[in-house]
Amino acid sequence: MDKIPASAKAHREGGTDYGTNAAKYATARHGPDGAQFLNPVFLPHLDNLVDQHVIDIGCGAGPWAVYAANQGARVFGIDYQLGMLKNAKKAVIEADVNGKVVLANADGAALPAANNEFSLALSINVGCNLPNTSTVNSREVGFEPHFTEMARVLEKGGRAIVTAPTSFGEVFTRGDKLELEITNAIQKELDEIGNSQDASVIKSHLDRLDNIYRATFALRDDKWVLITDESQLKSGEMIWRKLPGLTVPNFYHDEKEYSQAAEKAGLKIVEVHHKLFKTEFERERYNLSVPEEKQLGPEYCEEAGGRPPFVVYVFEKV
Repeated sequence: MDKIPASAKAHREGGTDYGTNAAKYATARHGPDGAQFLNPVFLPHLDNLVDQHVIDIGCGAGPWAVYAANQGARVFGIDYQLGMLKNAKKAVIEADVNGKVVLANADGAALPAANNEFSLALSINVGCNLPNTSTVNSREVGFEPHFTEMARVLEKGGRAIVTAPTSFGEVFTRGDKLELEITNAIQKELDEIGNSQDASVIKSHLDRLDNIYRATFALRDDKWVLITDESQLKSGEMIWRKLPGLTVPNFYHDEKEYSQAAEKAGLKIVEVHHKLFKTEFERERYNLSVPEEKQLGPEYCEEAGGRPPFVVYVFEKV
């Protein structure tokens, strides 16, 4: 496994550890663009789950575990970040689904569950937190084991809903600033970050980019730079991502890696979804219906040359 930069102290061999940022991440969830282009795509697969046994791998603060429980499922949610699980336990209690949801501190590469135990598995924006596969303490951890374990615990014919960020070379904005202003704002913060490896410094500066929902930054020639061409990234490379409401360290994986890892694990693709506005009229109509802080820029519009911010896979165990 490549040496991880000092700024990645928030990383562990098994994946990203948000630490004390867990509560903030839980509050932000997927942001205004996720509410429009992610959640409505995968949530229908969580409807009508009576008598279903569901595993939520990397359950985070538990919103989807609670949702599935309210749809009649018995849910096993796992996360190895204690800060996330604390939020998840609170959410389960507040939703009054204690009897339907069991939570555990565990690694998605070593699920504490039996073979063929579940009819549905969830992996909601988890893969971007996982480094390339490596061996730690005589067992494999990272990206591919996440899929191997997912397939192992699913029953034959069981399905997995896997979502991930995509279009890493795109800067997704609120669209309320001129492109040059946004570019200058990004460069100003990057100049101040310089070659710092201090996670708190990186976060504090990138968090100032209020008009940017999503952007990718990587270390090049000992300096952090904005990625505008996804081909510049390497599989498993440590990156920083500006997200709605926060900045987090992640690992880069493209869509091909997801489909290949799933296929290798014995999961076949049933559906793939990329959602975004088709026309500028559709985007403008949406922006008129929401507050300014939730508006979406032209990067979210196909007609304007934009690209989808998320991909949603539906896999089935063969």
